Amino acid sequence: MGSRLTLGGWVLLRGELLEGHVTVEGGRVVEAEEGPGAARADMEGIVLPGLCDHHTHAGDAAVPPPPQGATVADVFAPPGGYKHRMLATLPRDRLVSGMAAYLERMRAFGVVEHADFREGGVAGVGMLQQARGRAALPPTSRVWGRPSRQAFDRGELDELLPRVHGLGLSAARDWEWGALRDTVAHARAAGRPVALHCSEVEREDLSRVLELGPDHLVHMVHATAQDLRDLAAARVPVAVCPRSVGRFGLRPPVLEMRRAGVAILLGTDNAMLQPPDVLAEVAWLLRDPALAAQVPPLEALSWALPVPVAKTSYTHHDIGVRIGAPDLALFPSAGDQPTDLLSQGRIGGASLVMVEGRIWRR
Repeated sequence: MGSRLTLGGWVLLRGELLEGHVTVEGGRVVEAEEGPGAARADMEGIVLPGLCDHHTHAGDAAVPPPPQGATVADVFAPPGGYKHRMLATLPRDRLVSGMAAYLERMRAFGVVEHADFREGGVAGVGMLQQARGRAALPPTSRVWGRPSRQAFDRGELDELLPRVHGLGLSAARDWEWGALRDTVAHARAAGRPVALHCSEVEREDLSRVLELGPDHLVHMVHATAQDLRDLAAARVPVAVCPRSVGRFGLRPPVLEMRRAGVAILLGTDNAMLQPPDVLAEVAWLLRDPALAAQVPPLEALSWALPVPVAKTSYTHHDIGVRIGAPDLALFPSAGDQPTDLLSQGRIGGASLVMVEGRIWRR
């Protein structure tokens, strides 16, 4: 097929799935239009912009699933939770190999970008970079690094911050307040954004968390109505991970967030819990009759797409394959209607993915 490739079928354009075609040449979308192209399509299916997994923990991909009956605190609370104990005992090469395989699975699910909360300080960031070197065409990694312990360490931060997109911290409840405040201030002074987990195990005092000026929060499972109003007023997006918290009998208050005007992002969370399949998160949400009755499928999809520069989230009317884009994903048709892909999930993954102009085919 050479360097020019035409994809036909259903194409996401200007917030609608329309019968159309997309042409890729030289690693960029050069045509994305409604209607058939001048040339016969090389491949057919449903063409979407590449997906974004807005919250991952790739580092625990090699960790066995936690014991049955374990609580969120049992598994994730630092420093002694199951996950942290396992990360401290598994050999480095096994952890790196697990991450590399996880990145390849992510790409196969049509994910072209992910936001990874990377534990382990500078060494942890280095392991992810090593894994990216081993993986075949991994998605773009926005690395949210974390100090090796919940303490303010100026020297460690000065070494860590130039290597990461931002700081991705555990919950404020895990820190002594002065140490957390100083750590965040140091990151801000270095020009790095900060994100935190919040209200996952129990409700936290959101007013204190908002004093830190977070760029986004993760989970907010136990948010009150006032918390959500405050988040909307502060224009702080929330990354929710429905399948992950659902394993512990919890539910992200997505409809309540939407009504309050909170920008929603979708993530898959911990690699040891479920595959990095962000379309499965969309499908999980749409299987809730109350949510499906109020949220258009393409709006739910918009929560699993990369966020444009200078925006906190998409409006679903913005979404679509764009001229000049170096990323996209082609999925096989999933049913009578193209939106069936969203209610049923990935249907085996993507047929073709373009990441930063490089193409992978199943």
